[in-house]
Amino acid sequence: MESESSSAANGRTTWTPPMDQLFIELMAEQVVVKQLLDGQFSKTAWVSIVTKFKESFGPSFNKEVLKNRMKTLKNFFNVVSSLRGQSGFGWNDGKEIVTAPDAVWTKHIEEYPECKQWRTRSLPQYNELAMIFGDSRATGKHRRFRDDNNRDNNEVDEDCDDNTQDQNENPEDQNENSMETAMLVMILHLNCQKK
Repeated sequence: MESESSSAANGRTTWTPPMDQLFIELMAEQVVVKQLLDGQFSKTAWVSIVTKFKESFGPSFNKEVLKNRMKTLKNFFNVVSSLRGQSGFGWNDGKEIVTAPDAVWTKHIEEYPECKQWRTRSLPQYNELAMIFGDSRATGKHRRFRDDNNRDNNEVDEDCDDNTQDQNENPEDQNENSMETAMLVMILHLNCQKK
């Protein structure tokens, strides 16, 4: 099925909400099975994502098109995440939109006019995007790497004999890890119900 959303004439793709929804779900699935390493999906992950996306939206969607959309979604996520982290801003889960009093928006938009769209624009699937592009990106807290045998490993402190928690570890980090695990389980459960 050729998608009407893809235009061969101008080489641009017009993304619809169902397309974004599927793409985000496919990326989240690959995160769950640990195919996202240092912010990059593995070749195996891209084959799976592209194949499943083409099944629903047609053959014009190749890896390059999807990678470009991933960059756009990451930019959207970063802006919304930044807004949510600033004083005076909040989040409406039901509408999936950044909230703030008019005075806060007005002041912020004067300084950052590019943020104006987010006053009325929602970002569906924010939690899934957080799992994919997560807020731990700057700290490297959840950094993963491939060892010499090309196996996926979580980085561990070499001073520790085991994987037990350091006594000085922040309790907030423990809660974040628990929430991240719960979110992954919830997404897997939801995906299984859809099938």
